[in-house]
Amino acid sequence: MKSPISIDSVNTSISILGCGWLGERIGKLFLEKGLSIRGSSRSEKRLGELKPMGIEPFKVDLEELSEINEAFFDVDILIVATTNKNHQVHQELVELIDKSTIKRIFFVSSTSVYEKTKEELSVDSRLVTSALVEVEKVYRNSKKSCILRCGGLIGDNRQPGNFFKKGAIIKNPDGRVNLIHFKKVAETILSLIENGNEHQIYNLIEESQLSRIVFYSKAYRDLQGESGEFLRED
Repeated sequence: MKSPISIDSVNTSISILGCGWLGERIGKLFLEKGLSIRGSSRSEKRLGELKPMGIEPFKVDLEELSEINEAFFDVDILIVATTNKNHQVHQELVELIDKSTIKRIFFVSSTSVYEKTKEELSVDSRLVTSALVEVEKVYRNSKKSCILRCGGLIGDNRQPGNFFKKGAIIKNPDGRVNLIHFKKVAETILSLIENGNEHQIYNLIEESQLSRIVFYSKAYRDLQGESGEFLRED
């Protein structure tokens, strides 16, 4: 089990590699708790947007690691939320991290690494062959790493009631809903930091007893005020 790390707003520093949709929201939630947050992007425009939020901006391009400002890695926790799936650059990144002061890495992955199944997912479920699976292997070889396999991300402008147009065909209608709110992702990371994590891999999926077609029909009705008239693809 990885040792707990006391969350201290004065002394605990966190870097988020990849401040896209999820990274930005995690950063904002952590800022509300008084934590020091550094965030990265390859885009100058995006860096200019991070600073007013209170996130200290760093330009980071994983394809050019030799040019990274070392201060970005002078933190306690690193959250990797980048969409880059080049396993070689992630290998170089982990080697760099292993020589740094970083105590824990949280790699944000996806449940898309699993083969399609009607069974309940577990971390031992069969995996597909993909670039993301290869990147995961890099982090599984690091003792500092924890992998978070997230369902489809929701919250703010990502509302399930908008995912399908009226009359859409719902694939696997009786299957399980595979979604996770971004706040739950952030809360899980904080909990794992504070309490330590016994496992290296976690599936982050919201619990729901509703089938996909029932869930999305309800979400559409709640948001749009009318029936979605969805069709089943059995």
